[in-house]
Amino acid sequence: MIKQLVNSISKFRKFNPHKNIIIAGSCRSGTTWLAEILSKLYFGHVVFEPLRETHHSQFQKIRLKTRQYVPEEKNWPELEHTFNCLFNGKMISIDNLLKFDIFKLVFSKRQIIKFCHANLLLPWLIKHYPGLKPIYIVRHPASVILSQKKHKDLMDGLTVETEKEQLKKNSLFKKQHIPLLESINSKTEALTFRWCVENVYLLEHENNEKWLTVSYEDLVQNSPTQIDRIAKWIGLPIKESRKNKNLLKPSSRASKDLHQDIRKQLDKWKLALTESEKAEIFKICNSFGINIYDNYLKLSK
Repeated sequence: MIKQLVNSISKFRKFNPHKNIIIAGSCRSGTTWLAEILSKLYFGHVVFEPLRETHHSQFQKIRLKTRQYVPEEKNWPELEHTFNCLFNGKMISIDNLLKFDIFKLVFSKRQIIKFCHANLLLPWLIKHYPGLKPIYIVRHPASVILSQKKHKDLMDGLTVETEKEQLKKNSLFKKQHIPLLESINSKTEALTFRWCVENVYLLEHENNEKWLTVSYEDLVQNSPTQIDRIAKWIGLPIKESRKNKNLLKPSSRASKDLHQDIRKQLDKWKLALTESEKAEIFKICNSFGINIYDNYLKLSK
């Protein structure tokens, strides 16, 4: 019943692609939380992970792989056409709605499209859709790895060898990292290597001023300031009546052991990870030259 209703609505809904809000970040970096915050502030409906294989077949039909790197200069008409469909609202389905909200689905003026698998094609999107103003959220790698390891859906089927094979196919990381990749022996190391490949590309990109980089830690600790930055970036003032909403409410995908104390939540990885796991994470991050964190917590300005 709901599926048929959503399919019917999607046939007449049409969105202005320039009004969409795009959020990108690694899995477990706060993309869902940020999407839900902006949905409250701007009355937008959230399109959840449209690149995920289980959510929509159109990207798979053109053979776009999970976390695939797409060079900015690549001419790929089929990919552009598929993103046109997404941005115009022609991919709305029950599978990729974060929450079924009939009022937002029918009356919202914009889509809030959140990706966990789009970091490596974000520069391609910017080049082919110059009007986009994406938001890129980055979270401390140790916090991300801890959260990922607690997520059963992410860990099921993950093996060190399959992850290494997938990473080898990525042309982004430099040749000097191949020996490091070959030396990986644990899931912690494999997940950290993946984090580095996904995030170093955007953090060091020569055109990274074309998306807004938001630190998860800053968003947690200084929510009003960061929300104002985002509002200014996308050019959408926030109505006073919506500013008082509970923005710091945990996302619908947050882990159940979420600390109410902000400092304890941000420091949780320091106690939850073993010394061996922390050493594995920092060894790989150091190899990639990750130096954006001050005291391993706050994104350096």
